[in-house]
Amino acid sequence: MSSDAPEARVGVVGLGVMGLGIAKRLVAAGLHVTGYDLSVSRRELLAELGGEPAATPFGVLRASPLVLTCLPSASALRAVVGGPDGLLSGEVPAGRMVVEASTLGLDDKLWARDELRLAGVMLVDSPISGTEIQLEAGTAILYASGEAEAVAVATAALAPAFGSVVDVGGFGNGTKVKLIANHLVAIHNLAAAEALLLAERAGLDPTTVLEALVSGAGSSRMLEVRGPMMAAGRYEPAQMSVGLFHKDLDLIAGFASAVGVRPELFDAARLAYARALADGLGDSDTASLFSLLRREADSATQ
Repeated sequence: MSSDAPEARVGVVGLGVMGLGIAKRLVAAGLHVTGYDLSVSRRELLAELGGEPAATPFGVLRASPLVLTCLPSASALRAVVGGPDGLLSGEVPAGRMVVEASTLGLDDKLWARDELRLAGVMLVDSPISGTEIQLEAGTAILYASGEAEAVAVATAALAPAFGSVVDVGGFGNGTKVKLIANHLVAIHNLAAAEALLLAERAGLDPTTVLEALVSGAGSSRMLEVRGPMMAAGRYEPAQMSVGLFHKDLDLIAGFASAVGVRPELFDAARLAYARALADGLGDSDTASLFSLLRREADSATQ
């Protein structure tokens, strides 16, 4: 496929860890990638990878039939969609589509869908499940939800960046599945930290124990991905910082309340993340829960 063909032109708005990683994989697959980020340095990194930086989100949409947005907050989404230089700030070319890959509340996704629809732009709600390491390995997942035809187009265009694109049904289901997935992530990450602390305090080598656990019935993706970070005491640069994950925890709690579920394990895990945030670990990877539990154990024995 020629990179000049319309279906080979993809835009990315939000060039953080995941957005830039997606752009990198798409460029490597031979697609023409136009991207935007508030940070000039992130746009420069895109250029170094072979992508084309744009000056505004609208510039990305004008150049790309399909645009993926990967943003840190609801306010960022509202600015990208409806701001002065946003996707809807100029005359929108026909046949444009946006794939919203951020982890945000469903109300925010619905707002974006309705605003874009007025301009003839179709929105697919497609949060990402996976870390930077998983994205680099080609094993990250996209939970795509929306109209079937739009999901099919998004799947074909973005397949080079992901291990799989899972069609989870009607619009908004992607966000619901992502919040459920992150519910498990929150619990499994804490469980991994607690297990490795048990190993350490029992006089075992955490690295050896980690290898044994990953091969056994007690393994989890969080143990596989963040266990090595815990064993090495390496929490920067963060794949997902405690501070940023706190936003996800609030979304999960609100989602559980809305559907009438009391998530007891999650509630207990959420308290640990709150303690990590209060302990100054906001910029550290969520694997740093291991260091929090270790310090708390030390304090309890003094």
